[in-house]
Amino acid sequence: MLGGCVAIGVVWPGSPALAHTELEATVPAADEVLTSPVDAVTLVFTADVTAIDGGFEVLDPSGTVRTPSALEGGGTTHVLRFDRHSPAVPSASAGRSPPPTVT
Repeated sequence: MLGGCVAIGVVWPGSPALAHTELEATVPAADEVLTSPVDAVTLVFTADVTAIDGGFEVLDPSGTVRTPSALEGGGTTHVLRFDRHSPAVPSASAGRSPPPTVT
């Protein structure tokens, strides 16, 4: 389930001059309480980013990794689509430092 999920990922600014790209908005919104799983999560950045190393890692409230079935968009807006029937994957990052975040 993706209710109350947190999206993190490894992204690379579209250009070296954009080293301070930030996550501007998400749909569902940050801290939004969801009553059912979502089919998609939209990430909007302040500048163009390119997903690297497989894109984004999404964690559900229990910390279980949910792998997007599709990644759409690009530039400043990325849409992560999810298949509700795909199995959960134990977090590969358990016990390790979190991946870098966009700052």
